[in-house]
Amino acid sequence: MCPETGGDTAFFDMQELFESFNKDQQIKFENSYFEFDIEAIPDFKGLKAESLNMKRIVKHPLIYKNPFTDKKALYIGSDLSVIYYFDGLVSYGKEFIKEYIENSKHKWHVHKWKKGDILIWDNTQVMHRGMGGYFDNPRLLFRCQTRITQFYVNMLNKLMK
Repeated sequence: MCPETGGDTAFFDMQELFESFNKDQQIKFENSYFEFDIEAIPDFKGLKAESLNMKRIVKHPLIYKNPFTDKKALYIGSDLSVIYYFDGLVSYGKEFIKEYIENSKHKWHVHKWKKGDILIWDNTQVMHRGMGGYFDNPRLLFRCQTRITQFYVNMLNKLMK
């Protein structure tokens, strides 16, 4: 069900952003990581990390390398992330987004939902956010998540040859 007004979703290409940085900036990001608290994410409100089969505090490298293309993308998890740079500096996801995404020359792609739309995206390669504006209009969204293991990477790489 699509709301009568608003409800668009915006996507930002984090691979393109990473590739736009100079080598020193890329090295800074490649040697850094972020953490976030699963239970602080609004989508998981009221859920406990153990009910999701996850640790409460999640730690990830700031760079994600796509197992199929070998291309690198910035990956910060969310605006709630705490970013730890290799030189000891600490930043927060909201600051990171403002500095590197909102002030970027790169543009957001905005999807305007229509009834029957199905979107598939790689959360490790793009940032996304709901654009709001649907107020009290009902909306219906089904979310599906997958996990890529090395077994599937190997299998798909064989099929693509």
